[in-house]
Amino acid sequence: MKLHALPTALVLCAALVMPVHAATSTSSNDGIMATIHGALAAADSDNVTLLNSYYTSNPEVVDVFAPFLWSGPDAAAAWRREVDRVNPTLHIAHLRVSMRSAPIIRVSRDEAYAVVPLRITYLLRGKPRIGHGLWTLTLRRIGSAWKITTATMSMVPSASG
Repeated sequence: MKLHALPTALVLCAALVMPVHAATSTSSNDGIMATIHGALAAADSDNVTLLNSYYTSNPEVVDVFAPFLWSGPDAAAAWRREVDRVNPTLHIAHLRVSMRSAPIIRVSRDEAYAVVPLRITYLLRGKPRIGHGLWTLTLRRIGSAWKITTATMSMVPSASG
């Protein structure tokens, strides 16, 4: 057993359970939360121009369906258009995403990291479904606004499989 890895693991675990307010400032969190809420609302309303405005000029978006990675100036809009194209082929309709609980946010100067627990509602072949996911973001403060530099969507498996 490699005991030298244990202190590193303990530090990482402590960072994960440390109270959020200990690592962040309220004003930064307000701006980050405005970006998170705005991007979710823009995606839900299919407003790709508005959605792109919450991202930096060259972001990366990762999701659970091919091509899995979108990057470049139009990454967020291209990702959302692909969601709209793929969902009907999977018999998914009325997809809506909202925050399930408060995100974990870490801020260091003009860079931030956020993990946003999501509640995903949709119709699958006409039957209501609820799923859960995590939206992991890195953000950068540009001027007074927080912009998303990377966004990764991860699905959380249900207890029933």
